[in-house]
Amino acid sequence: MGNAHTTPYSGADHQLVSTSQEENEENEENTRGLGVGETETEGNPNLKRSTTTTTTTTTEDPQRKKRRPLGPGDREREKAFQALAKVEYLGGDVSDRLCPAPSRHDFTTAYSVDVGQFTRIYVETQEKLFGEIAKAEGVECDVALGEIANEVERARSGSGKSAERVRIADGGDPSPSPDAAAEPGPSGSSMVARVAEDDVILKVGIYHPEKPMRLMQEVLVLGSQRLSELRDMIICQRDDIAEDNGMHVPSGFFFINGTFYDDTRDPKAIRYSKNVLQFIEHKQDQGKSAVAALSRGEEKDRIERMASTGLDHKFKRATMEDVTFASLELKLGSGHPYVYCHQGCCEHRLAFHDLRAVHTDDRSLRSEYPRTIYHKFERRVKCMVCEYDEGKYIVYSDDRAPCSPCAMCEDCHQSLHLDTKEKELYGGYQMYRYPTGVPRET
Repeated sequence: MGNAHTTPYSGADHQLVSTSQEENEENEENTRGLGVGETETEGNPNLKRSTTTTTTTTTEDPQRKKRRPLGPGDREREKAFQALAKVEYLGGDVSDRLCPAPSRHDFTTAYSVDVGQFTRIYVETQEKLFGEIAKAEGVECDVALGEIANEVERARSGSGKSAERVRIADGGDPSPSPDAAAEPGPSGSSMVARVAEDDVILKVGIYHPEKPMRLMQEVLVLGSQRLSELRDMIICQRDDIAEDNGMHVPSGFFFINGTFYDDTRDPKAIRYSKNVLQFIEHKQDQGKSAVAALSRGEEKDRIERMASTGLDHKFKRATMEDVTFASLELKLGSGHPYVYCHQGCCEHRLAFHDLRAVHTDDRSLRSEYPRTIYHKFERRVKCMVCEYDEGKYIVYSDDRAPCSPCAMCEDCHQSLHLDTKEKELYGGYQMYRYPTGVPRET
C-alpha cells in the first residue's frame, strides 16, 4: 500500500505521460529541423527552449511567372518617366498652369492658369513629353513636332479654314474679324460665328448665395468671350423677384484676383465697386493707424511690418463688357472662390472648375456659348385646387381658395379670379408667381 501511495502515476496513467513526453520531444525535433531559433534557459545552459511560430504557405501566381522581369532598359525608362512627372507635373511651372486643384475645398492649393497662354503651354508640354518618351524608348524622331505644327498652321492660313467668322451669302468672302458678329451684315447675308480651333473652354460654377457649398449652376464659356456674357447666363430668383415687382437693378460686378469688374452697359447702372473701395480704404487707414501705434523699433522694421500686413494693397476697377476670359489669370478648382454680386447684396460664390482646349466633339457655333450644362432642380408644387397641374401662383388671404397660402395652376387662377375679358372678379387677396415670389406669411 505504501508503495502505491509513493508512486505518482501507475499503470495506464504512466503510459499516457510517457507517450505525451515522446510526442513533445518529436515536435521539438521537428521544430528544430525547420530552423526555428532556440534560446538557452537561465537555469541550465544545456537545456534549450524552442519558440513556437506559425508558418503559412504562399501560392505563387501562375501569371506572375510568365511576366518578363525588368531589365536595365526598363528600369531606365521607368526612372525617366518618374523624373519627367516629378519635374513637369508635380512641382514645376507646367503643373501650376495645367492641373486642377487637388482638394475640392482647399483655399491654398488651387493652381494658377493663364487662360490666354493655355494652348501654347499645352502644346509645349506635349512636345516635351513626346521627346522624353522617345528618349526613354531609344527612338529618335526624324521630324520635329514644332515643324509639323507650323506646316499645319500654314495650311490652315492658306486655305482660309481657320477664320472665326464665315459669311453665308451669294459670293460672300470669309471674314476673320473677331468683332464681325456685332456688326450687321449686308442685305441678303448672315454672319455665323464659329469657334476658333485655338480657343479654350472654361467650366464655371455658380453657388447658392446663402449656402456657399451648394452648386446651383454650371456654365461653359469660351476664353474669347466677355465677362458680361457670363453674367447674362447666371440664373438667380432674386432677379426675377425684383423684375416682377418693378425693382430690377441692372448693376453688378465680378471680383476676380483683386479687381472689380462692374457691369456698366445700362445707363442706369451704378458702380458698386466705388462704395466698396471707399469702405476698404477706410478700413485700411484704420489698420495702418493701429499698426503704427503698436509698432516698435527702427523705421525700416516698421515699414517691413506694415508691408507684411497687406494694408497697402490697392484694388483695381474695370468694366466686365471690355474684358475677356483670355486676359485673366485664374485659379482652377472650387477651392479658390471668386465673387459675383448683384441686386445690391446678393453675393454668389464663383469658381472656375475646369479649363480645356476645344475639340471636335464640342459645339462649333459661338452663339451656343455660354451654355448651361447643369442647373439645380427646383422644387415644384401641385395645384391645390385641381390637384393635377403644376402650381404657377401662390395666393394669400383668398376667401374662395381652399387654404392660405394656396398654390394654383394657370387654368384654376383664370377660372377663379378672372372673367372672360380677363378682368378681376374680386379682390382682397395677394398673388405671387411661384417659385420666384413666395414671401413668408406673417
